[in-house]
Amino acid sequence: MTTDDRPDTARLNIRILTLSQATGGAAPPIVISLGGIVGQLLSPDPAFATLPVSLYNLGVAAGTLPAAWVMRRVGRRIGYIFGALIGICGGLVAATGVAGSAFLIFCIGTILIGLYGSYLQSFRFAAADSVSGNMKAVAISRVMIGGLAAAIIGPQVVIWTSDAIPGLPYVASFVSLSGLALLTLLLVSRLKVPRADKADAVDLSRGRPLSEIARTPRFILAAGTGVISYALMAFIMTATPLAMIACGHTVGQATLGIQWHVLAMFGPSFLPAS
Repeated sequence: MTTDDRPDTARLNIRILTLSQATGGAAPPIVISLGGIVGQLLSPDPAFATLPVSLYNLGVAAGTLPAAWVMRRVGRRIGYIFGALIGICGGLVAATGVAGSAFLIFCIGTILIGLYGSYLQSFRFAAADSVSGNMKAVAISRVMIGGLAAAIIGPQVVIWTSDAIPGLPYVASFVSLSGLALLTLLLVSRLKVPRADKADAVDLSRGRPLSEIARTPRFILAAGTGVISYALMAFIMTATPLAMIACGHTVGQATLGIQWHVLAMFGPSFLPAS
């Protein structure tokens, strides 16, 4: 990808991406805090209570490669706008499912929010693309500050809005998620990252085939570690709100548990590597 080398443009991009990480990154804590709780209320079978959160994670995983393809074809700015539109729709669909006590519609909403999350994953890489040399690590760290803000914004939105609409608990939380996605759309629409042209595009035909890479021990170790660690994290984040509610804690207290989990995810990013 070609980028504008002017320092002012790079700084603008990093600021936008940091703010976008704060607003867009608030979506996962909202879904993870409420997905199991709402699922338990709406599901016809208690065994499916955590399905909405599972579908959110599936959406993130399934959307990662398509999101990269979209951004390669149309550029990061248009790709992020498209992703934010998915987030807006996902929040509204989820809110509709909660309001109508429709478990299937709620599940569709969470998987759409997961697809939105697949675009959020690359904000830090877009920031790195805006600079060169040693500044790439600095750019990534600054975007991670937005992650810390998101860890606070998302759970606090749940606490403030869970009962905002009388008789329709949690609907306002997912409407608020759509509002944050709209704010993210407005922010990323100001990005100034030009599309790659043919002269600067990477020649993928010169690289090794993906099948060959997937057979290397280093890739297998990295991928296996990622699968196991992410599965453990998803298990903890999915089960914790339900377990806390079952032990007599309030929804707000369960949400704060997720808040500290997400803070711990982003906090170590600022520690120096040994």
